[in-house]
Amino acid sequence: MPVWVVDILRMEIVKMGESRESSGRAAEQISELQERIRTLEQEKESLKKSLALANSERVKMKETSKKETLEALRRSEERYRQIVESARDGIFRTDDKGRFVYVNEVTTRITGYEREDLIGRDYRKFVRADCREAVHAVLTKQYEEKTPYQYCEYAIARKDGRELWLGQSTQLVMRGEEIVGFQAVAHDLTDRKKAEDALKKAEEKYRLLVDNARDAILIIQNGMIKFTNPRLVEILGYAEDELYEHAITKFIHEEDRELVMELHFKRLNGNDMPGGATFRGYTKTGAVIWLDVTAVSVEWEGRTAGL
Repeated sequence: MPVWVVDILRMEIVKMGESRESSGRAAEQISELQERIRTLEQEKESLKKSLALANSERVKMKETSKKETLEALRRSEERYRQIVESARDGIFRTDDKGRFVYVNEVTTRITGYEREDLIGRDYRKFVRADCREAVHAVLTKQYEEKTPYQYCEYAIARKDGRELWLGQSTQLVMRGEEIVGFQAVAHDLTDRKKAEDALKKAEEKYRLLVDNARDAILIIQNGMIKFTNPRLVEILGYAEDELYEHAITKFIHEEDRELVMELHFKRLNGNDMPGGATFRGYTKTGAVIWLDVTAVSVEWEGRTAGL
């Protein structure tokens, strides 16, 4: 109870005690006021105890809540670390200068370096020399434009000297509006790159053989030439682009067209047509030439065609 309330009540008692009428009624009022003071003081003490208890409980609740929050955070971080460490891909973080601040176990296996060999070092030192400029340009653009995610492929030089190709997805690490680093997930593309290189070499060999063949090689689909080698250009005298503009029948003598096209469609329909066919054709100048053709059914861009 506030002190001023008690003081006012006491003043009332004094005034009433000094009254000329000092009657029994005044005595009763004084007694009542004194009782009220005792009651208010008791309530005051009770309120103090309640406030003290409430404050104590609040402190305990805050401490409990803080402990629970910290424990939940610890468990969350532990789960995150377990996921990252058991991931099949390399996961790492760098600061805004590109220096490693964290790498998972897979990253050490991919690079061949231990964690202590990577932490604090610039990521570019591990990128193959001829890829560094391109990778740096991609990440610099991401940084400057604040692009949340970016993907790139590049080769690295392992500690043992072997080279690996990585496909990397990079995410900006933000603190408010400030970029404080990069977080990346990288997976091994080496096998895919090797397959692509092998296919490219095979295609180059195939192209070399086709382009230098002594015979004309062409693919016919829907009655149109879809592909040809330089030898057909030499034989007919047309530019390559011109050959693609006309139906194949334009280059076949009109007296032989029906037979040639009948054989062509039978072959496309799966009929076994032994041997080849000999027929007359036209050059660009209109000259008639004899052509000896052997054909098979093939698939071209997902559809049946004649080769």
